[in-house]
Amino acid sequence: MMRFSVGLICLPLILSGCSRDEAPAAPVPQATASADAAAAASAPLPAPAAVDEKVLLPQLMQAVFADAYRPASKDALAELPEPDERSVRSLHLITPTGAKVLENGLAALVVNGEMADEQGVTSTAHVTPGRLSVYLLRQEQGKWVVQRRHENVAELGSMGQSGSAQWVTLAPGKPGLAMLHGGTWQGYSIRFLSLFDLSDENMRHMLGEQVESDSEGACGPETSECWRVDGNWRIAAPADGQRYGDVLIDFSGEREALPQGVEGGKRVKRAVKGSARYSYRDGAYKLVDGANLVPGV
Repeated sequence: MMRFSVGLICLPLILSGCSRDEAPAAPVPQATASADAAAAASAPLPAPAAVDEKVLLPQLMQAVFADAYRPASKDALAELPEPDERSVRSLHLITPTGAKVLENGLAALVVNGEMADEQGVTSTAHVTPGRLSVYLLRQEQGKWVVQRRHENVAELGSMGQSGSAQWVTLAPGKPGLAMLHGGTWQGYSIRFLSLFDLSDENMRHMLGEQVESDSEGACGPETSECWRVDGNWRIAAPADGQRYGDVLIDFSGEREALPQGVEGGKRVKRAVKGSARYSYRDGAYKLVDGANLVPGV
C-alpha cells in the first residue's frame, strides 16, 4: 500500500483539493506506528468459514497432489520419502483419512499411504502398517496452498491402514491429532492411541499406548485366559509450565483365568479397574502415575 508523508498533503498550487483552512493531520509517533505494525503482523489471520469434511477432502487432496490426484477413485498415486531413509522416495497409493479447518485458519489433511506399483496395486499384508502423512494448508485468494508437509511421519495399524483420526486440543493454541489404530490377530484384537502436535514444524510421534484389547475371537471353553479391557482417555488442561496437557486413561473391563496350578475347571472372573497418567517430558509422553491395564496381544 502506498504511503504519503504528512508534509505532502497540502502542496500549494498542485493539489487543488486541499483547503488552506484545514489543519494538517497530527503526525503519528514513530514508536506507536512501529508497535501497531508489529501487532498487525503478528495477529492471527481470521479462520475461513467451516467447511464440511466431504467438501473439504477433495479440495485439499487436489491442492496437495495436483495431477497425481484421481477424483474418480478419490485417491492419489505419488512418491513419498521412506520413513527411515528420507532421501529415498517410493510410489504410494494415498487415501484421505480426515480433514479439518483449524482455529488458526490452517486446514489439516490427514492421509494414509501404502506402497504401490505404477498401476496403484498395493502389496499390503496383514502385518503391514499404514503410513501416516499430514499436510497443513492455508487459503489464499480462494485457493488452498500447502504450507507444511509431514510425510510418512509414522507407521501405524495393520493391513496397510493407519487408523482413524480424531481432532484434539493438546494445549491452548496447540491443535492435536489423535490416531486410533490396531488390528486383530488370530482372534485377539488391540487398539492403540497415538498423538501428534499439528502446530509443531517438526511433527513427531509423541505417544503410542494401547487403549483397548480383547480375546473375544479366541476365547473358547478350553482357553486358559480371556479378557476385554477398555480405556477411556482424555487430555487434561495443562498446568502452569506444561507444554501439553497430561493424557489421562481410565480402564475398565474384566479378565477370566484358570486359578494357578489348576488344570481344567472353570475360569475365575475378576473386574479390571484402574487409571494411568502420562506427562510430556523430553520429547514424548511418559507414564508418571498408575499403570496401563490393557493386555497386549
